[in-house]
Amino acid sequence: MRLSIGPGTGEHAELQRKLKAATAWCERINGLPPANRDGRKWHYALLAEHVLRDWRTQQGALAELLNFARVRGSLLPEEQGKLTL
Repeated sequence: MRLSIGPGTGEHAELQRKLKAATAWCERINGLPPANRDGRKWHYALLAEHVLRDWRTQQGALAELLNFARVRGSLLPEEQGKLTL
């Protein structure tokens, strides 16, 4: 998983460009045969610095934070109900 700690807002054009590029990169990598990517599935997580600090203060598990912050592609309405929080 790739982790990016950003300024905390998605309104910046540069942040949006990086988000799209990282999401496309993960999709391309995950399209490779598993043997070519060490059998791993790649994800991109976008975190505001204060979220990371807050999570750490509350002693939350890093794996849970990364799953929460994982960037997901567009979902169809019927798929949205399957998301876990």
